[in-house]
Amino acid sequence: MSIKFTEEFYFLLNEIVDFIATDKPLAARKFKKNLITSIKKDLKSPYNYKKSIYFDEIIYRDYVFKGYTITCKVHEDGYVIILGIIKNKNTY
Repeated sequence: MSIKFTEEFYFLLNEIVDFIATDKPLAARKFKKNLITSIKKDLKSPYNYKKSIYFDEIIYRDYVFKGYTITCKVHEDGYVIILGIIKNKNTY
């Protein structure tokens, strides 16, 4: 499956990376690189991950990476759209 990232995902990810970078710039870059790599590797089989707690439909999945929840939408056409990233339900 191909993976597409939304602008909102990149916006939220950059907010998180900027926050981490205030203390540890190298760790922030490493976090971003590892997250993108893990998403591209792991979400080739999105149905291996649990149904999203934020949406009622089964096509939405939650992928957890280092305590952050990445929500994605699986399309029948063979691609996955990464919608957003949150730390917990009340963060954004």
